[in-house]
Amino acid sequence: MKPILSIIIPAFNASRYIEKCLDSIFNNDCFGIEYYNLFETIVVDDCSEDTTAIIVEDYIAKNQLKNLFLYSHKKNRKQGAARNTGLQFANGNYVWFVDVDDIVMSDMLSLLKDNSLLPSIDVIQFNAASEDLVGNRFVDDFLKEPLSNLSGVEYLEFEARMHYSNRIRAPWSKWYRREFLLQNELFFEENIYWEDVVHTLKSIYLSKIFMYIPLVGYVYVQTPNSDMRGVQNGQKIADVIRFCVDSFEFLQKQGASITIIEFQREYYERVLRKYKYNLHFLQKKDFDIFDNVVSKFDFSVIEKLCHNDEHNWLNTADGRFKTWRTNNEN
Repeated sequence: MKPILSIIIPAFNASRYIEKCLDSIFNNDCFGIEYYNLFETIVVDDCSEDTTAIIVEDYIAKNQLKNLFLYSHKKNRKQGAARNTGLQFANGNYVWFVDVDDIVMSDMLSLLKDNSLLPSIDVIQFNAASEDLVGNRFVDDFLKEPLSNLSGVEYLEFEARMHYSNRIRAPWSKWYRREFLLQNELFFEENIYWEDVVHTLKSIYLSKIFMYIPLVGYVYVQTPNSDMRGVQNGQKIADVIRFCVDSFEFLQKQGASITIIEFQREYYERVLRKYKYNLHFLQKKDFDIFDNVVSKFDFSVIEKLCHNDEHNWLNTADGRFKTWRTNNEN
């Protein structure tokens, strides 16, 4: 029987987290083992240097699971590539990209028991809670009522009109129809950080049928050494600039409405402003990495869509160096 849902988990040096993540999927009160044919779980080990792969293999054997699979990369290619590998092997009608240090909520999996609407929806958005280091959970204010019968463009228009900025720009708060991703070639960019931001924007925008359900289906654990909370470096900050430029380019190419562009512009301008300040954390060798990467970007799209010149420092090597040096002096 073909599964309804494929849960894809990229893993790199995740021995501390992987079993807890798997337990949240397989050891919950949502349904018993008789329902396991409704989903499959795919772990993609991205050349871990610890016992991640062994733990997964032992978990499969100990629980005699026929719907948990392990695939391994021969070369470390970062999270985006691992997600693409999982998508390549997925069989479900829907895919769910889950981070290895996070937790799946049983209420979300319970939707598989009554899935009459699922075949017609491209992207299903839901809510998530965050969990701090001592186990406290917090849920941001989110839309209280479901949204359905609208396209992704209509949803982005709705967000803009409501000036709603709390939507999670990550793939783990969404189910994607697998054929929708494949038909639109919505793969994650590989060997970069923050690859999910542009992917999320594209997926929502291109979806013909989008749905939001007011359900907390995921727990985002605030892991200290995650990409978001770990030490910033030149590559990470350069890839922040990359996703801003790529997002602007996508919206311009799609001919997005002024309503969407203006609302998205506010978000990306805040991001650019934040990471301009964060340059001062970089040592010279990391700044050089940053400068080398961003020197290849085309910033003309920012000039077209932004209404001020505060981002002009990005345009030249001299401007970037002076900004970094000034921040360090201050």
